[in-house]
Amino acid sequence: MKGKGGGNISNYNYSILVSPFDCTGCSVCAESCPDDALKMTNIDTLPTLNLNDQFDYARKLEKQRKIENPLDKYTVKGSQFEQPLMEFSCACAGCGETPYVKLVTQLYGHRMVIANASGCTSVWMGTAYTSPFNKNIDGQGPTWGRSLFEDNAEYGYGMFMGGLRKRKDFIENINNILNNNLINDDFINEKLSL
Repeated sequence: MKGKGGGNISNYNYSILVSPFDCTGCSVCAESCPDDALKMTNIDTLPTLNLNDQFDYARKLEKQRKIENPLDKYTVKGSQFEQPLMEFSCACAGCGETPYVKLVTQLYGHRMVIANASGCTSVWMGTAYTSPFNKNIDGQGPTWGRSLFEDNAEYGYGMFMGGLRKRKDFIENINNILNNNLINDDFINEKLSL
């Protein structure tokens, strides 16, 4: 599709691809599409071409992508040009919560920390051996944890305070090394050559 809208988006072409093998069959997308561009069909009736090859090709292009988002990611349209870090939720078909979580991962990306309470989301977010979250091109993704008994606010605050303490300790250690000349030129040169 040719980009439409403000900024320099009209200089780009883009495609939106979804793996047909990840469809839950809820048909919400087809029913809500204003242009009737989507329709539900039996996957066995599709042409014999390998549908996964198309999706894998798109994922390969995504890894090679060097283009920054041409729009403000904090707008409705601009957010959709950010990589979602939530896929394959395994939630109930038509779950209204999963699009919001996907959007939040597009806004906050790999820096996102999720403190979840027990309930429906803890099932589709953290079922044993599966995760709905994926990683960006650098191998980074959201952090997720779950606590029992609806104390996720306190649990999340503890994660925040722990991360803040680690950052402060890191800064103090680096400043100590720099201020007390605890690193010599030979070490710096050796590390830079690696």
